[in-house]
Amino acid sequence: MQGIRLTTGTTGSSGLLEILHDNQWGKVCGDDEWDFDDARVVCHQLGYHNATNSYKKTSIQGYEFVSMSNVQCNGNETSISSCKHERLQEGNCPIGNNAHVTCEGRIMHLTYRFFSTLKPVLLSKVASAGLRYQTVANSIDVWCNNLTKVTTILQILYNTLS
Repeated sequence: MQGIRLTTGTTGSSGLLEILHDNQWGKVCGDDEWDFDDARVVCHQLGYHNATNSYKKTSIQGYEFVSMSNVQCNGNETSISSCKHERLQEGNCPIGNNAHVTCEGRIMHLTYRFFSTLKPVLLSKVASAGLRYQTVANSIDVWCNNLTKVTTILQILYNTLS
């Protein structure tokens, strides 16, 4: 699989789930197995904090190509292709069983490189702010899901360097 996207929604964070496979966009069958855990994995893969809805819907677009069906995620996978599923070649999915997803909270990712002497102070401040982070050598990666937390991160970085 080469990519995923949500289409036909009113925003970029919701809509019909499509998967690019062998240079062709196809749908995911929203069969009996399609549920919220599957949607959560899709949203995380697309860079969102969480899923708010997982549903099946008839779409205006018709698909001859169905990328996958019987998707069974436990919710912790990093991509939908890591979930248990069946690959299909052509429309073996009943009309109206199109997997749709609604996501929320675009996750922002910042990387900051610092002098090793600042590491203990910086890590202490980031941790006390309740932010998710990871360090590698003299850099810190911080993830957050709203602008207020981005402002907090920037203030921590500024105050640490001042």
